[in-house]
Amino acid sequence: MRFIGKRLAIAAAIPMFLLVSACESGGKKDDTSDTVATRPGNSQTPGAGTPGGKALTARQLQDALLTGDDLPGYRALSDSVVDEDIYSDKTVDKAECLPLAQLLSPARGYRPLAAAQVAVTKEGAPLGHTAMVSTATYAAGTAEKLVAEARAALAKCTSFAMTDDEGDTIAFAVRPGPAQPGAKDGKGYGFGDDSLVVEFVADLSGSAIVCLVRSGSALVQVYGSAVGDKPSESTAAAATAPEAMVRAQYDKLVKAQQN
Repeated sequence: MRFIGKRLAIAAAIPMFLLVSACESGGKKDDTSDTVATRPGNSQTPGAGTPGGKALTARQLQDALLTGDDLPGYRALSDSVVDEDIYSDKTVDKAECLPLAQLLSPARGYRPLAAAQVAVTKEGAPLGHTAMVSTATYAAGTAEKLVAEARAALAKCTSFAMTDDEGDTIAFAVRPGPAQPGAKDGKGYGFGDDSLVVEFVADLSGSAIVCLVRSGSALVQVYGSAVGDKPSESTAAAATAPEAMVRAQYDKLVKAQQN
């Protein structure tokens, strides 16, 4: 799927992994994904996760995704292994904002070696209020760099525009998301090797919250979106990705790393 900046359905404007499952998977497993494939631009080997030291394959990451049984009151709509075809090169108008743009569309060298995702929504939630929950394995040092650079960029970047290879542009305002108890520097959560929460507001179209928690060279990434909400109403997006959801996915990922 190409760049999703055309009148943002903001869930689609946030691909680190996003719309592949909604567009293609139908909830089916991909039995060809039992190896950690090296993505273009990632020549390193995967690092060890914590606390088990195990780099997970795409199929293992998929098996570690949330289900409806893990989070009462929520539904897991579909899941899939992420194919590298979802990625395409983008340009950003402000260099200092590039690390934050990486959270939406990672450049070569920042893309995962293997990833899986699932769409999760609360029972009775309005249409367009959903979360995409993903697990991913990165080359050694890449996950750490991705989170650390995004945190540093929040001190310098408040807005940017991103353009795809077809010339379509979408503008974002960006700011730290709501901090959770025990969060490092007031940004993120009190668990994981590192964590960060970032809020993106698209011009005219809605808001999204991006939640990251690192476990070694693996990341849990939760993208909550409120399509069609007024840009000022950011609480709607935050509500789609509660801490309980992030923690439940993190715990499943770490358990998989240990096994």
